[in-house]
Amino acid sequence: MSRPADEGLRLSVTAGQLDYEWQHLRAKVETRDPEWFEAVVVTARPKPHPSFDVVPGDVEPWEVR
Repeated sequence: MSRPADEGLRLSVTAGQLDYEWQHLRAKVETRDPEWFEAVVVTARPKPHPSFDVVPGDVEPWEVR
């Protein structure tokens, strides 16, 4: 359960980075917990925490791929 967002704290994250993180998590879970993976495989990207402002963009350049 997430806590309420601190109104003074806002972080920007690109849509591409969120997609990358979701795919990365799914790939790890597919091998570690196949039952959970099957339960969430149809789920679209989860909603980000309210402290994040999602902006257009690709995966961050600092990300190791």
